[in-house]
Amino acid sequence: MRIAICDDNKMDLQYVTIVVEEFFNKKNITPKIDKFVNPRLLLNKLTEDENLLYDLFILDVVMPQNGIIVAQKINKLFPNAVIIFQSTSRDFAADAFRVRALDYFLKPINKIQVFETLERLYDSIAPSNKTVIQIKDSEFFLTSIVIQDINYIESFNRRLLFHLIDGRTIYSTTLRSKFIDSMPFDLETNNFIACHASFVVNLNQVKSISSNSFVMFNGKVIPISKKLYKNIKNQYITYLVGDNNE
Repeated sequence: MRIAICDDNKMDLQYVTIVVEEFFNKKNITPKIDKFVNPRLLLNKLTEDENLLYDLFILDVVMPQNGIIVAQKINKLFPNAVIIFQSTSRDFAADAFRVRALDYFLKPINKIQVFETLERLYDSIAPSNKTVIQIKDSEFFLTSIVIQDINYIESFNRRLLFHLIDGRTIYSTTLRSKFIDSMPFDLETNNFIACHASFVVNLNQVKSISSNSFVMFNGKVIPISKKLYKNIKNQYITYLVGDNNE
């Protein structure tokens, strides 16, 4: 869980950070929180690093650059961004919800209200019909991933790379001795298959199979080991037949 909090009042910035950390710690999640005292610094960071993705933005409204305008720019960069506002005034509440804000808190914020809103966010990320795993990312923070949202998993430079359907890539900590032994969930139960020494694919995301590769729905081509091909092809056919009989 990666979160950006922007508030030009350092005391308010620190307090909301403590509240957010407390909530996620109760969920056994260690959030990675980036704090900004100026919205320009946040926007610069977002435009300079195209791979930087946040699960949540918490923005003050009354800042050198109005928080509503900042949210509009964030929405252009990340159309699915989740945004929460906090402010000393109710005057911008209507504008906040026009940019699809999840909530709007009046300062001083009420911890119980914040917890209730974060609970709604948590439930939407981890619905009951999906399976969520937690991995340590490259900065050793726990990150939640819905298994069904994984496109494929790759081994690269002794790390696991989780390539998600929405285009994101989550880099994990160092692998154990073997790639396949480092999987954080049961592959067969979740319709995943190890097709190569460095790749595991989500069969639900496979568009087609060729003589040496899987083609995913997003166009990505994943190699299939030559020595494993016959077995892999049979498993894929079994998967397809099973789906057709459901």
